Amino acid sequence: MQNRKPHSQKAPQTGHSIFGTILFSLLAVLAVEFLLLTFAVHVTRLGPQLNQNAEDILAMQVDNRSRYLQSIFHDAQELTSLSDAINGLTQQLLDEGEISLSTLDSSSDAAYPLLEAAAPELISTLRIKSVTGVFLILNTHDLDERKQDSLMPAIYLRDLDPDAAPSQRNADLTFVRAPAQLVQSLSIATDNSWAPTIRYRALGNRGFLYPPFQAAYKDGASLAASDYGHWTSRSYPMPGDTHEAIAYSQPLILPDGTVYGVIGVELLADYLWENLPCSELQNNGTYFLAVTDTEELSASELQLRPVLRSHCDGQPGSADESLTLRLHSAHTHRYLFSNALYIASVSPLNLYSRNAPFSGKHWLLVGSVPAVQLFAFAQRLQQRLLLTAQVDAERDLRKRLFAAVEHHRGRLRMKSGYGPFVLRAENGRTLQYAERIALGGSGGGQQRQYRQEKGLHHRQIDFSNNTIDSLSSTQVIATGI
Repeated sequence: MQNRKPHSQKAPQTGHSIFGTILFSLLAVLAVEFLLLTFAVHVTRLGPQLNQNAEDILAMQVDNRSRYLQSIFHDAQELTSLSDAINGLTQQLLDEGEISLSTLDSSSDAAYPLLEAAAPELISTLRIKSVTGVFLILNTHDLDERKQDSLMPAIYLRDLDPDAAPSQRNADLTFVRAPAQLVQSLSIATDNSWAPTIRYRALGNRGFLYPPFQAAYKDGASLAASDYGHWTSRSYPMPGDTHEAIAYSQPLILPDGTVYGVIGVELLADYLWENLPCSELQNNGTYFLAVTDTEELSASELQLRPVLRSHCDGQPGSADESLTLRLHSAHTHRYLFSNALYIASVSPLNLYSRNAPFSGKHWLLVGSVPAVQLFAFAQRLQQRLLLTAQVDAERDLRKRLFAAVEHHRGRLRMKSGYGPFVLRAENGRTLQYAERIALGGSGGGQQRQYRQEKGLHHRQIDFSNNTIDSLSSTQVIATGI
């Protein structure tokens, strides 16, 4: 009987053992490399630093824009020349007996000489200032005793595009309020919401008549007219009109202290947002004007009420809802709006002098960006760094794994008499092998060795393709974030 040599070594077990050792060793190296990179990203505080840079840039953009806006407001509220001119005309007409203070606000007819004389001064002011409207309202009585819906003589002129070249015949101007006789004499078109007089709405501090007039009237006009100047802390449309606007107004005061009306200018919301492009904010944020009673802007909480909002992010053009801003960093705050977290930078607008009656109302320009948009760059950069590290490590792993396996298979072939396997990559995804059996290699043992090597190679291919598929899925997810 022929003695059979026992199967002391089983090729599948040997191949599996060596393959597993190589695989887990290289996976350990890959894990260490990935952990080191992750650790380095966190130690260097790359993400927080990038987020802070984004906040600092937002703060600088808002601060620069607020300075520009403040110059617009300061130019608009400089009405000393207009006030002096109308006071001079009023005093002259009083001396000539053309008008009377007791009946000045009773009707347009009683006030017409003054309205006619003041109209050219109003037109001139509208031409030289970057404002969308100018107005004059006459009143000589206590507004707390005046009946709601009572009519007052007035002129309200509007220019929808003040930055355009003016028309010689005032074709670019419209009357919002003015007596019909004045409209005909000046040949200026009327607005769709035109009326000959202005109706007293008794809006209190929300309007552009009551705050400056009543402050001066009750105070006995002890301050200069400009000190009683007031910006409307709520936007408004004129009755019958759709244009949202804010206005600055101040009282008309004669040398003897008589308060007989107000003059003012208008800034339409659309015009303001042309000069406040929210597209300049990172990731297309939004600007809004707001007022607050809080003097210290670095307080942990800042209560404010938006006066006007931009339309860049779909938010309404105006809002009366108060917002609570919580301090987020040295230069920014955070707040919730429609269940979304916003990062906001706040910059003050100095519109009132310290001794003015309305100095307690602090105006702010606020620039805000949704947090997910503001910090998106930092998140994408970190994800791409980690993804790049994963790709490089996986590519290195494949090279090392293929080299190790080929080395082991070559040693097996030398023992079995088989020719070498040819291993090559196609398109970075699949691996094909070609076998070439050496001459004389047809024994049963050689066939078993061949099947072992082929099984080992298939496991290698499966591992590589699974790794690449996982990597591709990770890339798709990262790209979509």
